[in-house]
Amino acid sequence: MDSSNFFSPNLTQNVAILTVVLAFIGYLATFLSARMLARRRDKLDLVNKRLNEFYGPLYVASQAGTIAYRTLLQKQGKTQCHPILDDEMKEWVLWMKTIFMPSTMCARESSSTRPTSSSRSRCPNACSTSSPT
Repeated sequence: MDSSNFFSPNLTQNVAILTVVLAFIGYLATFLSARMLARRRDKLDLVNKRLNEFYGPLYVASQAGTIAYRTLLQKQGKTQCHPILDDEMKEWVLWMKTIFMPSTMCARESSSTRPTSSSRSRCPNACSTSSPT
């Protein structure tokens, strides 16, 4: 066998080398793509976690306040709060002290600090459907 024939590339050797190079490039592209997608997924998970921790309680408190307000208006047979009559003032003050203000303070506290188990225990249950009267 001639050694010069062994070292000179022929078509079969070129195809084999090209196949190996293309396979390596494909592996490298797949690896980099998977790494980039994993980073994006991690960032998205972090954003979702932050949104759920921060805006979730605020949304619940907002909806609970809206439901409580509509319940009070319905109980009084009104469609809007103004004007508040003198005989309704006691009920409005009671609802303000027992439902609206604690809910607002809880929303304010959860928006200014990260909610912890101790701050959650001080906040009233936003989903409570019991009325003060």
